[in-house]
Amino acid sequence: HFDYFVIIDFEGTCGFLKNPCGIQEIIEFPAILLNGHNGSIEDEFHSFCQPVLNPSLTNFCKKLTGITQDAVDKAPLFKDVFVSFEEWLKKNKVIGSYYSFAVVTDDPNDIRQFLQKQCRISEIDFPTYCQNWINIKIIFAHFYKNGNMQCLSLKNMIRDIGCEFQGRAHSGIDDARNIASIVQRLLADRAPITFNEKL
Repeated sequence: HFDYFVIIDFEGTCGFLKNPCGIQEIIEFPAILLNGHNGSIEDEFHSFCQPVLNPSLTNFCKKLTGITQDAVDKAPLFKDVFVSFEEWLKKNKVIGSYYSFAVVTDDPNDIRQFLQKQCRISEIDFPTYCQNWINIKIIFAHFYKNGNMQCLSLKNMIRDIGCEFQGRAHSGIDDARNIASIVQRLLADRAPITFNEKL
């Protein structure tokens, strides 16, 4: 049982179909801090990030994510955003304390692809607390769907728990808030929420 869940949903540079304009860089870094005991949302972190390998967003990327070129042009670099994120974790006593926490995503790629590659690009150490994480789709499928992962999109999970999708799909902060709603429901239903992904 974790004291806190840190829910993350990165958005990255992308192109149409299977041409993700080379290496994808994180351009939106949202995180929701959720209390593992009572399910309350304690705080939010959010920043856009300026890409360096592909500084110009494709039209496809802008349309998909709703992120403007101006937003990333004015944004700090990922390495600076990551420093701010860790300061946010410390401020909330998530790291540097005796509390236990787990990172939560709705996809293995947020950590395995986006974060791992971005740390290499930004020449920063990969955070040890992200080496194991929770893919909420796997928890959801096993608890509510007898392990059936078919058609298990974020929107479908939200619908299945009787909620309405809040905000815009592929907005990192909105997706993270919707994932938080799913975690809250799983906690209320006493689902076992444990690590199920690792590098």
